Amino acid sequence: MAPGGLMRHYQHQRDHTPDPERRRDAERVLEDLRSLCRAAQCNEEQAEHTTLTGLLEHAAGLHAQELDAVSDRRITVSTIHRAKGTEAQLVALLGYEEQLLPSWRSVSSPDPERLAEERRLFYVAATRATDRLLITHVVERGRRATGGPSRFLAEAGLHQAPSSLAA
Repeated sequence: MAPGGLMRHYQHQRDHTPDPERRRDAERVLEDLRSLCRAAQCNEEQAEHTTLTGLLEHAAGLHAQELDAVSDRRITVSTIHRAKGTEAQLVALLGYEEQLLPSWRSVSSPDPERLAEERRLFYVAATRATDRLLITHVVERGRRATGGPSRFLAEAGLHQAPSSLAA
């Protein structure tokens, strides 16, 4: 590991590794580490006696409770897996790009079931909205081009399919 801890190690991998797959993995780990740091800070501000278990539950969203939308205007952040069986008036799906959803692992896998499972997850996420659905994708992240909008958006008729993915 590079001197300076996990962040510096993965920043070094992201910036100096010739293998593009390892660079993408390093960037994802950095995003996860930043999310964990934000969750730790939030958990510390909200809890008097913070425990590692409490922090990890908070970071994973396991502390979330179903809320009455009329009396409680809080925002619940969740993973697609955790959202199954729940609904919300507004659902925002962020980062719906090729290489993220579907993941680069599923896209490059010879097993078509991996891609089909991620398609099902997209459907689950998109159908959680009762009133409004907001889906975002970006062209560039961290000054690096993304894979473009997720193919699932085009398949659902929510975005025009690029010619390279139309098939």
